[in-house]
Amino acid sequence: MSEPLRVALADQLILSRAQDAARDGDLAGAARLLDELEPAVPVLDLRARVHAQAGELVKADACWARVQLLEPGHEGAETGRAAIARIRSGGRARPLVTPGRTATAAALIAVAAVTGGILWASAAGGGPAGASSGASSGVSGEASGGGDSALAAAVQRADALQRQLAALDAGQRAAADERSRRLDRIAAQVALPGVHVERRADEVRVVFDEGLFSSGTELTGQAPGLLAELGRRLTGLPVSVTVVGHAVAVPGGPSGGGSPVALARAEVAAEHLARGSGLPLTAFRLATADQSDTVHPDPARNRTVTLSLTSG
Repeated sequence: MSEPLRVALADQLILSRAQDAARDGDLAGAARLLDELEPAVPVLDLRARVHAQAGELVKADACWARVQLLEPGHEGAETGRAAIARIRSGGRARPLVTPGRTATAAALIAVAAVTGGILWASAAGGGPAGASSGASSGVSGEASGGGDSALAAAVQRADALQRQLAALDAGQRAAADERSRRLDRIAAQVALPGVHVERRADEVRVVFDEGLFSSGTELTGQAPGLLAELGRRLTGLPVSVTVVGHAVAVPGGPSGGGSPVALARAEVAAEHLARGSGLPLTAFRLATADQSDTVHPDPARNRTVTLSLTSG
């Protein structure tokens, strides 16, 4: 699973837990969970609703104001701020907050109308004069039902995403395990006297113990037989082969960059590998190493090629 997907899933689960906490009346717990998230629109919107449920209308209004800055025209923020403005201007009874209480019934009714049904706290402890507990519980219950449905849908989506990501992870692990087994097989198959086999994370590198070329593109006496045997061992392997030519930097010449001699050596070595394996020459990719990328400290041993074998 990619890191952005992991982060997105983790944030979605935290947001769902915060919604769950708010629904259960644990406003402090919901706020703590929201503190773990970046202030994106869904986070700020839920935080505004939590503040509203706690009777903290100034804080709720500030959160919805930030939502509007990030997403102009956000319907919930516009309606929420309008309802709060009516309450604060006397259009509705002002919320009465006392120790141990959340918002009053009047505040709950006002905010329930603007939170899209996602309102879970109840008006425990009653409300101000003129606000009946029956009306409060009716609105709260209706909003809670909508919140439960929305939460259930969010949880189902999160669960489905988690299953998809788990399946993707399993598929990627299986593919990586298969590549690893192929590389192990390749490394074992090409191990023979005269070469050093390096099993790396994504490739098998073959380094010849001695230089294959006496000078220029002239092979040493043992080189043709060694290359032919290595070619035979490549036959039937699920492998892609890159032949990398190396050269000794000439005094007074460039000390870096590729070399025509190195590329020519890669071509000569590939021809012998092709004859030994029965594969066409086009099956071998040719490359030249930077002249500063020496295989051996001894210049004579560095007149050579290396092979990069990857799972084909």
